[in-house]
Amino acid sequence: MNLWLAILIFLPPFLYLGLPALVKMYLKYCFLSQAQKSNCIYLTFDDGPNPEATPILLDILRDNGAKATFFVTGKMAEQFPDIVARICAEGHTLGGHSYAHCHPWKTGPWASYQDMARGTAIMRNYLQSGGKILFRPPYGKFNLVTLCYIVITGQKAIFWNNDVKDYLANDAADVCYKINEQIEKGNRLILLHDGGSPTAWKERLRVTAIAVGMLFGILDRKYVFNNTSKIQD
Repeated sequence: MNLWLAILIFLPPFLYLGLPALVKMYLKYCFLSQAQKSNCIYLTFDDGPNPEATPILLDILRDNGAKATFFVTGKMAEQFPDIVARICAEGHTLGGHSYAHCHPWKTGPWASYQDMARGTAIMRNYLQSGGKILFRPPYGKFNLVTLCYIVITGQKAIFWNNDVKDYLANDAADVCYKINEQIEKGNRLILLHDGGSPTAWKERLRVTAIAVGMLFGILDRKYVFNNTSKIQD
């Protein structure tokens, strides 16, 4: 194959997807290295808020004196602003998760920009002026547009190292056991979900919320449950 033809074929996909993937690996390594310096547990919840699970999770966190981070989509924040306001009022950290949770590897440049910009605009309604937005990339992926957007707007990417895929589970005890197993290995930045499609809301209430309640019941009090805004750059 002609060299220039090969460059023309492979360079655009590399710039749009490959290069951001490499940058993400570096950012994730740096972030998790900082997170591991503390003995805190970081509970994070994606895709919400929703009227089924999120209020129950907030009750559980309140009753256990714990703080968490909720990465909300702009679309869900628009539908349930009272729940978002409660998240903030009770001292939890609010993070962005784009507007419609578009997959960066399956979304073109303009649609990616719109998804990011619209989500960021909604997030700013809930943050103090000048406050840094925490951002969790949908599916943990970047493309060139999403990466450039968070850099230009000064957002901080938040990752995880304890993912038990609660969105696929139907047994709260099993979810709790797997989370604790990873905590014992030192993986204390936990990814859970309080949202998703409307058909999944009741599952998050039945599985994720119960699992979190069980987790507080079995963990040693040596751990502090904190929000990810406390992790320093």
